[in-house]
Amino acid sequence: MELVAINDRSKRRKVWIARDSYNHKNKIMNVLITGSTGFIGRATIAYLQGQGHDITALVRNVDKAANLLGHSIKLIKYSSSEKTLVEEMEKCDLVINLAGSPIATRWTAKKKLELRESRIGTTRVIVNAIKNCHNPPKILISGSAVGYYGDRGAEMLTESSK
Repeated sequence: MELVAINDRSKRRKVWIARDSYNHKNKIMNVLITGSTGFIGRATIAYLQGQGHDITALVRNVDKAANLLGHSIKLIKYSSSEKTLVEEMEKCDLVINLAGSPIATRWTAKKKLELRESRIGTTRVIVNAIKNCHNPPKILISGSAVGYYGDRGAEMLTESSK
């Protein structure tokens, strides 16, 4: 393991991340990621860049993404044609789907629809593009939200816990 300085453009400072140094001699992956401007997405990109992988981000706002992620990331607009998305996925080894509207807000009926569409709709677009690939990515990782519910000690927590 080694520590590497990564520029965090959103906070205009350097952050240090740990990375495995062995991977530079192994295969460099082409990675397509959604949710790249979010909390987990930015950290994932920093880690993958530190490993030397090539990153393409599927984004809704290209200008915002360029400001947050820098210019070493290839950006494609979410509203691009399915053909464009399929062409990008043909080049990918790995797709990471982290897209989703932020959940730390009041959940009105309108917001609930937005939350659902931002996760299910985006996942559907990605899966359909993968289905249309002649040479699909070997791996799809998909996560829709991250939450912390406090320390409940040894209590078993399930989906129905309050």
